[in-house]
Amino acid sequence: MKKTKVFVSDVENKKVAFLGSESGVSFGSLHQDMKTVLGDRKDLEDASLVVFTAGNLELEEKISWMKENLKEIQKGNFRGQIFIVATPVDFLTAQAEVCFPCEKGKVFGLGTAADTIYVKERLAAYFQVNPEEINAYVLGLKGKDAFIPWDQVRISGVELDTFAQMRGKFHYKEVLEEIESVVREGNVGADLITKTVGTICKAIISNSKKVFTLSSLAKGEYGVENQAISLPCLIGKDGIEFKVPLDLSPADMKRLTNQ
Repeated sequence: MKKTKVFVSDVENKKVAFLGSESGVSFGSLHQDMKTVLGDRKDLEDASLVVFTAGNLELEEKISWMKENLKEIQKGNFRGQIFIVATPVDFLTAQAEVCFPCEKGKVFGLGTAADTIYVKERLAAYFQVNPEEINAYVLGLKGKDAFIPWDQVRISGVELDTFAQMRGKFHYKEVLEEIESVVREGNVGADLITKTVGTICKAIISNSKKVFTLSSLAKGEYGVENQAISLPCLIGKDGIEFKVPLDLSPADMKRLTNQ
């Protein structure tokens, strides 16, 4: 099987990690058959996926390091994807899209993908179902402005309120409030973020066509222009293929538009 190539640009240590795997890609928790090899920026040119991360650096340092790498990549014949994990993720994703002209859907950020997985896992644990049975999204700007359109949530295809009654969970809205608080405060945990990045990388490399709430520049969706926000996106080896449309309520539409 052809080896997978993913380069992770480490902002804090200013190095590039080359990950080679026969079976897939995992960020943070590597498979046993993976090797990590240090390289330099020139190694990025033929990568299929470039992931930008960051430590506890000032924002200007993050922007400078990201732009330096993007400039280096542009010198070559880069045809891969740019995946922004560094925070503030929406701002940096917008910066990357502006300074790195490429095909549509090739630049995106982690956005609220980890938050969405957190919501699914919390709901699954509370209602005692498999997380794969949960259909839910965290939308908008990462952090205090992120929100969950609860009327869009489905569990095994059933509306949330109906499913709660079926399960005898008559006080479930208290749990929803707790979930919202964690999402707004950005406290889903580093382990879940690491796991989510790995899951997205594997989905891209394996071309498994999965949906994640990724950050990318909005081009008129829900009345938002030129602002990087998280929306459900179907992603594969060629980047974001399309954004999944949602039938949002007027109130939720306004929440997105105001961002």
